[in-house]
Amino acid sequence: MCNETDSICICSSLRAAADGSGAGAAAPGREAETLRGGHRGRPRGFLADHPDVSSSDVSVRTKAQAAVNKHKTQCEEVQAKKMEFYLANGSAAKAAASAMTMAEIPKPGMSDAALEARMKTLAMNSQALSKEVNILKVIIRDAGWNYDRNELGVVTARYKGAYLIYTVGGKTVMKEMSFKQPATGGGSFGDWQFRGIGTEPRTITDWR
Repeated sequence: MCNETDSICICSSLRAAADGSGAGAAAPGREAETLRGGHRGRPRGFLADHPDVSSSDVSVRTKAQAAVNKHKTQCEEVQAKKMEFYLANGSAAKAAASAMTMAEIPKPGMSDAALEARMKTLAMNSQALSKEVNILKVIIRDAGWNYDRNELGVVTARYKGAYLIYTVGGKTVMKEMSFKQPATGGGSFGDWQFRGIGTEPRTITDWR
């Protein structure tokens, strides 16, 4: 309905006839030729597609402009429907990608009840989670250490990643976070701190 080449050729001819510009303005005889599609390489003209209008019709420009407007509206409607389709399917795909089952929950890299409790407290006191969440489980991801370094390569902190499973808004989700101990010099490190969040939260569909 809205072939791009046809749109350009037809609409340019119709606008020339509608506003009195171009070849049609200089020579009335050529206006009819333009509307009939007389230019080489162009598709059928306005008059060929509208047998109810003659070249001598005083309302030809008005009808030409109306056709241009209708064509533009049709193209806009097609684009709107395409956008609606993409948005709907994109949302569905994103929701499907963010869903997971209990079988997909990662195995812990290590178990440390005291550290898990500390991570839970730090997460709740951070801005990463709303106060309405209820943390059900903390899974420490890393058995070993990861390190933050400055531009000179000096270690500024060591950290571990963790998965927090919590309920919010009637759903059970899993979110990745990390927690660090800042370097205090001489190979020593300070108390645990919240470091940041990782991947987007995923909904656990069969949590029990």
